Amino acid sequence: EAQKHATELLADSTAETRAEAASRSAARTAIAQCFDINPKQLHHTLPEQYDNIQLACELAKNEPWAKKDFTRQFSALVQIWDRESGWDEEAYNKGSDAGGIPQAMPKSKMGAAAQHDAAKQIKWGLNYIKDRYKDPLGALAHWDSEHWY
Repeated sequence: EAQKHATELLADSTAETRAEAASRSAARTAIAQCFDINPKQLHHTLPEQYDNIQLACELAKNEPWAKKDFTRQFSALVQIWDRESGWDEEAYNKGSDAGGIPQAMPKSKMGAAAQHDAAKQIKWGLNYIKDRYKDPLGALAHWDSEHWY
């Protein structure tokens, strides 16, 4: 009986692992259509965060800069948030009190509702970039020279 139960648990675990792998593969395919960076170039982003990139791709299509050279602009956004948080909505920097995908400083600046919500964090970050730098390429240029944005 115990061996049968262990076999069933292993089968469930294997099916879940296959489903997770399929989901990550689908996310990789979807995000590859949004930007010209190979996911292997994402040095700080784990495959579990690819869904956040895919979500940002959809949300960013409504930004004013999206109408001009979306691929380059979105690639810049991907690079910034890869460096800042690895696209992890739970990322937190104790030294600066920055947090979330866009590394809002302080993290509370995004509001309580955004604390664990990737979509709200992405929307906040897109607005921050638009208000401060006009577009992701401007934000990336600043990041490249100052190592923050």
